[in-house]
Amino acid sequence: MEASIKAINGRKDGEPFEKYGPMIIKAVYWGPHKISPSNFNIDGVELANFTVKNFTIANKILKDDLQNAVNNGLARYQICLYFEMESTDGNSIQDLIHHDIDKVILTVTYTVTSQ
Repeated sequence: MEASIKAINGRKDGEPFEKYGPMIIKAVYWGPHKISPSNFNIDGVELANFTVKNFTIANKILKDDLQNAVNNGLARYQICLYFEMESTDGNSIQDLIHHDIDKVILTVTYTVTSQ
């Protein structure tokens, strides 16, 4: 199996990387409901981190975690993108990254071997 997560056409407002460091991409599972603030501190697996708005993850961590989700019968594979920060920088200017949900793409390729 090969797997990748690709985020394209992100928009950057302000200077989030300069203010808050890398954007962290974590695999989490909050269930079938919409994510809410109570889910923001949920434990998960860090897949990667980036200092650019558009990225591709195609590493062993993703592959192994996705396989683990399948093996455990999870109906969803959910990810969270965030900055690890304590508070704002106080200048009243937004510093953030926007990604439309349809521009974050999970691709999984299985190879079937003949027996």
